[in-house]
Amino acid sequence: MGRNEELFHKAVFLENRHRFQEAAFYYEELAKQKDITLDMLHALVQYFYKIGNYEKVLSLAKEALEKGGDLEKFVPIFVEVWRKAGSKIEELWGVYEQYGVSKQPKVCLPILQQLWAQGENVYLEAVELCEVTERLFAESIAYQGIYMDVILFLIVLEIEKENFPQARFHLRKLLFLQSDLSNKADELFVCSVKLDLLEEWWKNENLKNLSLCLCEENWDFFLIVQKMHQRKITKEEWQQFCQRTFVDPFLAEKQFLYMVYGKLAIGEEISSQEIEKVKQFHTHWLAAKIVVMVDGLKGYDFLHHHFIHYADVGESVRIFHRLEKTRGIGKKHDLDQVTITVLGGGEKIGGSSILISVKGHHILLDAGIYLEGENVIPNYALLDQLNISGHDIDALIITHAHIDHSAAAPYLHRKYPNMPIYATEETKQLMEVILADLFKQYRAEEIGFDEADLYKTLEHIKCVRHSFFIPSKDDEWKVTFYYAGHILGAVAVLLEIKGVSIFYTGDFSITDQKTVKGMVLPSNLHVDVLITENTYGSLPMNACMSRKEQEEQLIKQIKKVMDRGGNILIPAFALGRAQEIILILHEYFQSNRFFPFFVYIDGLVVEVSHIYDSYLSLEGKHVSLLTKGIWEARSFYRQGSLEEFIERVMSQGKNCIIASSGMLADGSASSRYAERIVSDKKSAIAFSGYVDEESAGHSLLNHQVNMVKLNGRLYAVEAEILSIRLSAHASREEVIKNAVSLNPSAVFLVHGDHERKYSVPRSQGEVYPTVFSLLKNNMTVPVIAAKNHTVYTFLRGEVFEWRYNG
Repeated sequence: MGRNEELFHKAVFLENRHRFQEAAFYYEELAKQKDITLDMLHALVQYFYKIGNYEKVLSLAKEALEKGGDLEKFVPIFVEVWRKAGSKIEELWGVYEQYGVSKQPKVCLPILQQLWAQGENVYLEAVELCEVTERLFAESIAYQGIYMDVILFLIVLEIEKENFPQARFHLRKLLFLQSDLSNKADELFVCSVKLDLLEEWWKNENLKNLSLCLCEENWDFFLIVQKMHQRKITKEEWQQFCQRTFVDPFLAEKQFLYMVYGKLAIGEEISSQEIEKVKQFHTHWLAAKIVVMVDGLKGYDFLHHHFIHYADVGESVRIFHRLEKTRGIGKKHDLDQVTITVLGGGEKIGGSSILISVKGHHILLDAGIYLEGENVIPNYALLDQLNISGHDIDALIITHAHIDHSAAAPYLHRKYPNMPIYATEETKQLMEVILADLFKQYRAEEIGFDEADLYKTLEHIKCVRHSFFIPSKDDEWKVTFYYAGHILGAVAVLLEIKGVSIFYTGDFSITDQKTVKGMVLPSNLHVDVLITENTYGSLPMNACMSRKEQEEQLIKQIKKVMDRGGNILIPAFALGRAQEIILILHEYFQSNRFFPFFVYIDGLVVEVSHIYDSYLSLEGKHVSLLTKGIWEARSFYRQGSLEEFIERVMSQGKNCIIASSGMLADGSASSRYAERIVSDKKSAIAFSGYVDEESAGHSLLNHQVNMVKLNGRLYAVEAEILSIRLSAHASREEVIKNAVSLNPSAVFLVHGDHERKYSVPRSQGEVYPTVFSLLKNNMTVPVIAAKNHTVYTFLRGEVFEWRYNG
């Protein structure tokens, strides 16, 4: 038996016989030794904790963690002692970042709670923890307890950030959980009060039963508010409620709003001072509801301004829509001779192409290709079925240069060479680069055109901006472009002819990006027909973080990989996303002469970045994308092989590679870097946007595989797989606000899986109300989840559809 074993056994022997003073001698001696085993370290940690030597506990616990000790043994006691000792905040962050804590919810959550209690911003870490815990809970119900605790913590953080729609999304996960919730009844109730979800407790049988488990204070609040809602409250009950002191801070805060709401329920008049105080709670749906109940149409401005905070609440959509209709701005027109033909880009992303027909006048919006599947080009044979030829179509308008909106334009030009094509100058320039690259992926016969057709098409495009007219038989189309905030040159399109107005958003974003400003529409714009993108209408991807937080997450993830000496690959869309990431890096490291790590760009990202650079300089932005240590990778391997370059550079570590394609498509630059990185434990692959379900990127991103096929070969997945939430599309809330504000007579949803229900582990019910359900159930106009190869016609205010199956 060695010296360490001898000391250890004597210490334990004496301690078990309550001979503590003698045991202490051997523990102190053992602590001075080298090569202490994990069992010994655990015993030492317990001993020094008992005698209150917290500094020693922290030191020994960290030693155990560095040796790979059980996180559930050593982290909780480290956190407890850290709190009692009042140690430096950096020590707690160090434990979180260094020992794989983020993958184990039971030990991670207490650390984040302590950091938050000390005023640290742990929102991004909490979001990541939620994703990890949700995956574990989906696999085993044993994780239910920690799953609920993590969700409740995240709800508090969302409320703190005034991100109420996202907080409600998380709360619904728990309210609709098919399990015993009695031990969390009070926490769920007060969150429901704060987030205006009490109505769920009145109509859901499971929650009605759960209300019987509430403590006395919560039960009293529940009953009196229910009476207010039913208009059955007496004046005496209301007065008692007003005089009550509630202990829970969420109830105490909400009490004032319910005092005013109750006052309305008993028929009392609300003073102007009370309304002004109500308006201070602008993020609460109950506050907006009270304002509208008291001020009527005058409350429109308040609701419109703050609507984004409650766009996920059906009642708010219904009231907002009713106010828009009551205002009656914009005369409505007869739509009986209006037809919308969705050739592609309806119920899925890809192949966007929509024919607009008004009283015999036709115009085509977008001509994209499908991103997956055998048939790349939309089925334009439907036009023949409608007896519409190229001569009948007055023009093709391209909203932006992404291939799912523009890449079928050369096919159409080859088929209809006299049909005018309109786009912005930026879109035309970007199309030249993006479409020329298609020939690396497709043969000419697959996409229906060759390079000669492409350049003829580009020459044929008329570059326009703002407003212009397109001749059409005995009339003309008035066309107005609004910059859409999606990518460089992207526009939304307003069409007007024969007194009818049709607005097509294309892909749009309300939020400003580094490279383009968000879409801004005139406040007085109202249209007859709205065709709106709905990319994230059924997915809670876009609303969970502000743009600033998205950018912070990107930087934090990159720095984390660099700090451990790994490489990070960011598969990015060559057009838009890659340039956004480059500018985020420039801004964050603007005080550095060079980046503290190497940044390489590859694939089509390079050519597109040069075009962006020219327009950024025209706009007076003095940051060049390709400076300060942004290296074009191909300049290093132009005379050699890419594989040799990748091996040489990746072996050194601390590299950030931004390469197309964003989905790791076979043969792409990003897929070839992924071959080297995906099996490296120190490295990471961070996806930055939409990933098609059929792609290698999708299975990686959803942690579905231990092996992945890249360029025809299988690789073990060892690298960290990350998701960067950088969106260039409108959020669910923004799509809804835009749809209601434009006050259309009909809404068509395109570019998304509109009727898909977001599923959450072991929950039932609509956890994440979709754009389609919120608009369909709360607007009094037709709301259409558009489908491909379908013709939609108007007749006496109704919409009829005919689907082409050829």
